[in-house]
Amino acid sequence: MRFAILLFFASVSISETVRIERSHDGRITALLTPIIELQNSDGIKVDLIGAVHVGDKEYYSHLEERFKSYDVLLYELITTDSDVRPSKGSDDKLKNVLGLHYQLDSINYFAPNFVHADLTKNEFSDSMKERGETFLNMFLKMMLNIEQDDQLGFKLFLSLFSPNKELLRKRVLAEQLASSDKLLSMFVEDEGSTILTVRNDRAIKVLNDQIKKGKRNLGIFYGAAHLPDLYKKLSKNFSETGLVWVKAWNLKS
Repeated sequence: MRFAILLFFASVSISETVRIERSHDGRITALLTPIIELQNSDGIKVDLIGAVHVGDKEYYSHLEERFKSYDVLLYELITTDSDVRPSKGSDDKLKNVLGLHYQLDSINYFAPNFVHADLTKNEFSDSMKERGETFLNMFLKMMLNIEQDDQLGFKLFLSLFSPNKELLRKRVLAEQLASSDKLLSMFVEDEGSTILTVRNDRAIKVLNDQIKKGKRNLGIFYGAAHLPDLYKKLSKNFSETGLVWVKAWNLKS
């Protein structure tokens, strides 16, 4: 459970990679994630596609259409094998509470251009041991860096009495996700961390391997919080050519 919580936060919590859209009166209308388009001097294109692990069905449908355009789509998944595709089978609790869909249930990971670009469970565990990391220490470190919102509990309480409970809960959660911009910054400082920088290093390695195989149009589909470090690593050889914001949660009433 602690592992799942860490991965969830590692995918949705940095404000530079998660954007809130508001109406003219300040009401939250959408949660957006980015696609950063890069290209090097040889004309090789790499898109960094920030993901949230739960979203609207339309969000994942839009991404799937885009994925078809890539020679290869590199994806994150800590699993037992280096090329295991995720299986579906989640329950409906989250959909019932928030009306959102799970990423693993909504994306076809068996598409022929999908390539695994993450650590295996054994590699993840070995890296943590080597670095002296523990789930408890990482979790406590995150909790100590969360900026407390005195209004959060009150907002959630009020949502219980609203005729549109689902929408209000999503707005509250979206606001929290977009405001916790310091939550994972400690995991890329100094020597980095297994949960973020080591996994990013693996993604870059797989990317370079695919480029050596002749692939010229590639996408990296990773949790949004991974993007600043991935961008920093790639910016040595790639330049940004575009930025697209995709609506992950439609929060209009």
